Amino acid sequence: MSFTDTKGRTFDPSGMTKLALLMASMMVLMGSAAVSPSLHGIEVELGASKFLVSMIVSLPSLTVAILGFPMGYLADRAGLARTLIASLAVFIAAGVAGYFCTDIYTLLATRVFLGVGIAGISTAATGLMGVYYDGDERRRVMAVQSAFMGFGGVVLEAIGGVMADVAWNTPFLIYLIALPILLMGLVAVRDVTFPDRTQGAPQRFAEGSRPHMAVMYASIFMLMFVMFIVTVNLSDMLTAMGQSMTVCGLILALMGLTQTVTSMVYSRMHRIPRYPVVLFAAFVLQAVAMVLFAVDDIAVLSVGVGILGVGLGIGMPTITNGLAMMSPASAQGRTMGVYACLMNLGTSLSAVIMGPIIAMLGYGPAFHVAGAAVAVFGIAVLVAGRLLGNAEGPVTAE
Repeated sequence: MSFTDTKGRTFDPSGMTKLALLMASMMVLMGSAAVSPSLHGIEVELGASKFLVSMIVSLPSLTVAILGFPMGYLADRAGLARTLIASLAVFIAAGVAGYFCTDIYTLLATRVFLGVGIAGISTAATGLMGVYYDGDERRRVMAVQSAFMGFGGVVLEAIGGVMADVAWNTPFLIYLIALPILLMGLVAVRDVTFPDRTQGAPQRFAEGSRPHMAVMYASIFMLMFVMFIVTVNLSDMLTAMGQSMTVCGLILALMGLTQTVTSMVYSRMHRIPRYPVVLFAAFVLQAVAMVLFAVDDIAVLSVGVGILGVGLGIGMPTITNGLAMMSPASAQGRTMGVYACLMNLGTSLSAVIMGPIIAMLGYGPAFHVAGAAVAVFGIAVLVAGRLLGNAEGPVTAE
């Protein structure tokens, strides 16, 4: 597809454009993935409470949950590309700043600013995919986006585990990986004009799509809520088993690996079941994974992590493609802003809600409760999707 950028020049998204957006998407989950293996070391070295240490993972997500929609609204006004570039710069500065922190409160302050960067990256990168690509190409790009996010988990969690065994603060240097992505964005990403906006036509979402979008928003919340139960607690679980942080990083990387493989297969499928069926399957897989996590065995736990990645690999691209399809190009920022908000609200509330449950029941029973809850949620999504029927295609103007 060919566009006109905001300076009146012809703009054709290139391979570098797609690569920049996909690699930027890797940064969305990197905010927590890079440092998750070092949480136990941070707790020991800084003498912080378990709750404060857990906030290192959840605070960026909470910030995105608060700023997601405002950032999306700003991106639609200021430009998705401009928002992406500025957010990558904030992400790099705030992420690397953690390396130099000597107390938990300063470290937590940097995590707030990291969340600001993630909010802009998540909203703008996915929004630009919805603008630049359409139809089957957009579905493939969204699936590959999930694969890139999973691949980022494979690499960054494995590296983070190794670096955490060197020193608690060295994983924060991983955030420098966003620097070449920033440079690619400056070269290959542009804000474009929309015919519907320049003609002054009123904007609306596809008729009948809002209830479906609500189901997808609720689904991304649950997907991330369940995933972060593992991310936050795996370090302590493996430490109790006598395992190193390197092992923790490798097991977390397994989730990213299975997500990557699943998403790549998904991107090549020609016939995709309707979204309620796909999301139901994703939540069933998460429920099975939760049951496996209740078993005090590292091999069984590893299988559960892999299954969880499969669920993410089919669930996330289904949601992002559906949301992009059901919203007009000039509202992609707002649509993906709500997506980013609920995705990160799920991650931030995961530690807040599950922490007391685990403290009260222990890991095994708490995982059983989580498994039952996500299974019921999957059934609800399947029923809701069937009751709502079909949504019409996207409408950009009328």
